Amino acid sequence: MLSFRTRITLGILLPLLLTLAVILLALSLPQTAARFSADSERLMLILPSSETPGENNNAAAAQPVQSFLVNGAPQQAYAGLVMEEPDVLPTHSAIDALMSDIGQLTQALQQGQLSVLTASGEYPLTASPRQLSDLTWTFWIQCLSALAVLLICTLVWLPGGINAGKGGFLLTGVSYFFLVTAAGLYSSRNLFIDASLFHHLHLLNVLATQMFMAGLVLFLW
Repeated sequence: MLSFRTRITLGILLPLLLTLAVILLALSLPQTAARFSADSERLMLILPSSETPGENNNAAAAQPVQSFLVNGAPQQAYAGLVMEEPDVLPTHSAIDALMSDIGQLTQALQQGQLSVLTASGEYPLTASPRQLSDLTWTFWIQCLSALAVLLICTLVWLPGGINAGKGGFLLTGVSYFFLVTAAGLYSSRNLFIDASLFHHLHLLNVLATQMFMAGLVLFLW
């Protein structure tokens, strides 16, 4: 039987460590000086015009991507590469294909073999380390809300024993942390993420969503 002080320590320390692990994982994702976005059905390249072929002013430039070049070989560029949530795709095979395409681009980037082709010319892409300032505000909202939920679970867990309703509430809180942070990691990427990591984060999001619903049903029952 854990002492009350030990329970308090664990209830505060574990959420903080889990949140720190999520932030470190987000910082480990590769990125480039260029940014990508979707415009209608096209993938757009956004970079300072000083780095854009054929441009000499200080305004940011955005232009359609014609294709990627992986070690000189063309690879299709399409708007879906930057979609935040792959679950909107109609089939599992489409989700797997998206993750595979992103994984190939990420591997080429990390090996220094990736460039992007636009109407202005070819622009080589190089991987750069992510800083805290590179993490999006949506990621921070998801991360902090997930931490707050775990701390609330700590307050519920500390007093008394565990019954069905209390257990259901705790299950919703823990599963909420994992479903939100998993989605926050892959939805805030700058296009690039390892295919295996993307796949496991997506599975974690799906599993945690099911656990959240089960915990909610148990809590309400």
